[in-house]
Amino acid sequence: MSKYTHEKKEFQGKADPYVKVTNAAYKAFETQYNPVTQTYQDKKFEQESRKAEHDNFIHTLAKNKDNALRYEQTYNVINFENKLAGLESRPDYPKEKPWYFRPDRDSLVDYNIVTTHSLQDHYFDAPDKRPKCEDYKVSLISSISNFDVIHRRNAKKT
Repeated sequence: MSKYTHEKKEFQGKADPYVKVTNAAYKAFETQYNPVTQTYQDKKFEQESRKAEHDNFIHTLAKNKDNALRYEQTYNVINFENKLAGLESRPDYPKEKPWYFRPDRDSLVDYNIVTTHSLQDHYFDAPDKRPKCEDYKVSLISSISNFDVIHRRNAKKT
């Protein structure tokens, strides 16, 4: 216990040397940055800070562009240019997702509801990728004919 009280009564570390703070030194410290022009008085430090800000700006723009491309279209909808041109060799380049016709979700009819033409004749995709309307008609008719309207469920086959 006496060792503890001795350590607390007697200062064990080294004291900081006395520094006289003059008005000129304090003024120099305050004026090293000009808030009106937003520049440092030291030209070398000003250049370093501008370079660091510019690098941070470029890094932030690139990160935001990567985030945007993750959730947006990968092509420009105005001129249909690929936004990812030049990045095809990268391993994280997104693979093309095939679009497929989903008759139960996309439409309940086998024709274009704007032009009233068959999907075989008037469809946005290439002719070999267009949906087969005959298959759709058969499945739609069979599912409608088996539906029990009164009980709101598919009728049981007997």
